[in-house]
Amino acid sequence: MVYEKGGKKLEFDAAHFPKDFDDSYHFVSRYDKVVREGNAVAAIKDFVLTTGDGADTTQDVLAAKGYKLFQFVRELDEAHPAEQKFSVIQTMAKSKHIPVVLITGDYDNLVARVQQQGIAADVTILKCDATAIKTAARANPTLYLLKGGTILAKWSYADYDKAIPAVNELPGQ
Repeated sequence: MVYEKGGKKLEFDAAHFPKDFDDSYHFVSRYDKVVREGNAVAAIKDFVLTTGDGADTTQDVLAAKGYKLFQFVRELDEAHPAEQKFSVIQTMAKSKHIPVVLITGDYDNLVARVQQQGIAADVTILKCDATAIKTAARANPTLYLLKGGTILAKWSYADYDKAIPAVNELPGQ
């Protein structure tokens, strides 16, 4: 970080703040400096979102501005206890013009279920590798709230009752 005090520019990092640091220091700028290149690999290597016909939409979906909800569904159960709560969440999102994206490894079955429920026009269904879904969402299903490409919240199906007020408080788009 670069601060100015008494007409002089001083540079220091967060671990080495001056002992006399007070409001006489005025922030000028900050920059990032690579001390050592890391060797970490992203935990989700194969996170690719594709349409039913195989078009990769990952970057478009993640780069879209505003709020969006992702529901990860690894495989579809006959009837899941979270369906009723998700229906409430999906209805609230629709009223606020917040996109709902269902991400699944069980594409054909989910498309059929969504059509049966009459919400096909209100959600987007995308395919993803089951291993990537399992990495992102340990519970089946799991709901994510994003703004732009940033994850703001995550709820397993057991916590959808906590997601309802969170989605309700979101502004319309």
